[in-house]
Amino acid sequence: MIPGVPEIVKCPSCKACQQRQTLRSGNALGARYYTDGKRYASMLPEYPIFVECPNCEVFFKITYSLCKRSKSGNYGGVEGIPFVSFLSINKLCQAIDKGLYKDGKKYILSLRILLWRKFNDRVRNGGTSLFNGEDKSNDDEVLYKNNCHEILFLIARSVDDENLLMRAELYRNLGEFDQCKEILAQIKEPKQFEGYIYAINKACDNKSTLTYQCT
Repeated sequence: MIPGVPEIVKCPSCKACQQRQTLRSGNALGARYYTDGKRYASMLPEYPIFVECPNCEVFFKITYSLCKRSKSGNYGGVEGIPFVSFLSINKLCQAIDKGLYKDGKKYILSLRILLWRKFNDRVRNGGTSLFNGEDKSNDDEVLYKNNCHEILFLIARSVDDENLLMRAELYRNLGEFDQCKEILAQIKEPKQFEGYIYAINKACDNKSTLTYQCT
């Protein structure tokens, strides 16, 4: 992995600046893949796309038009300008409720998938429950399940294999194991997703609703 020079990101509302790390080159060797579609690759890290402005607190999607390359040439970034960070569960909920700056609900599905995976990170990162993290509240479990149902509604009309796989996993996370297996059987190119299908089926057989690493 070779890091690149950070980008300077400007808030579309107040023009306050943040930085986002870039990557000159990387690879997915040794990557870990999970049943909810998330990938961890130490040599190919992901960087935030949806962020909050620390100055005016609006949420926005980083686009090329909002970025410019740092002129310092310093791979460590520009001193005094904060780096963007991934949105927490609470912040993702706010972004979903408030909408992104000037984009309304355009990216609602992307935000909801990020929220789903953010909950799942609690188990991915060594926890034993989705509902005991730093953002815990009395409505934690309700929030997670409602979000799963909202994603299912948003992708209900799509029948491509990737969305079928996501639907199956969401139903498993909700404890609807028969529905999960029924949808998995509809995937048209199962060999392409063999590792995911095996892991999800095995989790179904174990009556588990948690996220698993694929083989």
